[in-house]
Amino acid sequence: MRKAFTHFLVLPEVGGRKFWGRLGILAGYLTCLGIWLGLGLPCWVQAAFGIPCPGCGMSRAVADLLRLDIPGALGWHFMVWSLPALLWGLFTDGRIFWNRRLNRLFWGLVGLGFLVQWGIHLLFW
Repeated sequence: MRKAFTHFLVLPEVGGRKFWGRLGILAGYLTCLGIWLGLGLPCWVQAAFGIPCPGCGMSRAVADLLRLDIPGALGWHFMVWSLPALLWGLFTDGRIFWNRRLNRLFWGLVGLGFLVQWGIHLLFW
């Protein structure tokens, strides 16, 4: 079973400089995000430019997801389902699948999903 899994998906290599560096960057980002949200500061993109960013609502969606409120999470940002893939891609140089075309299709659909979410958000903002 594992062989079939690894034949289709790229597995991250645990250990090494690149892995620990990326894990440190992720931990730093999550720490800064926690402090930012804990202080109740507004979205810096919205404060600077006056419009919400494509990821607007993702923090609240993750908070709902941690409470196992899946409909609530999808209501805040319907691309919350892509977070595991984004993390997987962070640790595999953006390669989710061994097939290059399937990889490009997947990331194109994820990008399109974020643009559609942002367009809907801007439309009803």
